[in-house]
Amino acid sequence: MHIAGKKITLTGATGGIGKALLSLLGSAADIQLIKRDTHGDLVDNLETICLQIQAFDPDIIIHLAGFNEFALSEDQHYNRLIDVNLRIPMEITQRLLPQLKRKKQAQVVFIGSMMGLISMPYYTGYVAAKAGLKGYADSLRRELGATQITITHVVPRAVDTAMNTAQSREVHSLTGVKHDTPESVAQIILNAIKHEKREVRIGFPERLFAIIQSLFPRLIDSGLSKNNRVSEQVLEKRVNQS
Repeated sequence: MHIAGKKITLTGATGGIGKALLSLLGSAADIQLIKRDTHGDLVDNLETICLQIQAFDPDIIIHLAGFNEFALSEDQHYNRLIDVNLRIPMEITQRLLPQLKRKKQAQVVFIGSMMGLISMPYYTGYVAAKAGLKGYADSLRRELGATQITITHVVPRAVDTAMNTAQSREVHSLTGVKHDTPESVAQIILNAIKHEKREVRIGFPERLFAIIQSLFPRLIDSGLSKNNRVSEQVLEKRVNQS
């Protein structure tokens, strides 16, 4: 899809990837930025935000807002993790579909996560939400197959942004997790939009691990045993320091 002259709504505009993507888009498009300091909390103000997006009438919507939580399952805030990462992009898209169906060309872009394909421990709420987002994107794409609406699902691996806490960064460092820059991920997202990709998975060996997980999940279970031990140590250290 050509970006020039299009109306684009971007949620999560203040994050690292959002800022990088906005820089790439420049003045080529008319951009509506959905961000906390202007629109308030997405969960608390969803109805008002939906009305504002509908009034803007975008040709493209990019669902970039999200957050993760590195913690024991019993300590995670499941309601908010599911709301921000899954329910809100679903509801905003649902509200926009009648308008999008009337356009000659439209696109909905969901920013998922490799953790939605490779179920990492200690991120259970985030993993569940991003796995659900993958399922929603696939289902919606097939439902809209005869329309002019493109559904794009972009799947980053770890990205060097403020979303990573000190504890998760420590685990990543000790286990050799690779991080992409926000700028490189933003460029991939923009290319996926321009070329109307259905799904783009970022990073190797993560793409391979996602295939292995679907075919031989026990191999991934065994392979993550070191990560489990490191994560447990980091979480235990945090408890002892508090």
